[in-house]
Amino acid sequence: MKLPDITLFFQMIHFLLAYWALRRFIFAPALIIIHEQDQKNQLLTDKVECARSDLKDTVEQRQNRWNFIRQSLIKMAPSANLQKCLLKFKVTAPVEVSRVKISTAEKDSIQKVLHDKLLDIS
Repeated sequence: MKLPDITLFFQMIHFLLAYWALRRFIFAPALIIIHEQDQKNQLLTDKVECARSDLKDTVEQRQNRWNFIRQSLIKMAPSANLQKCLLKFKVTAPVEVSRVKISTAEKDSIQKVLHDKLLDIS
């Protein structure tokens, strides 16, 4: 029976030492760095989703407030033309409104409602 050459054992030992050294000093730190980057990316993704959700809520709140103010103005509007403009008005489109003469009491009432609602926004 022939025994294997002693160099085979040395090659096996060198291979195991090289494998251990690579795993210990290169692969393990690289995996830690990759894991940390994945955690940072996940954190950033969560922050972006939170910001998108907050933005969506803010836009919805502004739209609701605008609709409430618009409905209040429609109820208080002395002119049918102004009511039509307010009904068609969208937040993104500018509206041209013709001037209508109103009494001082009506003007003060409208200013008070608008002032109160604008204070709610901020």
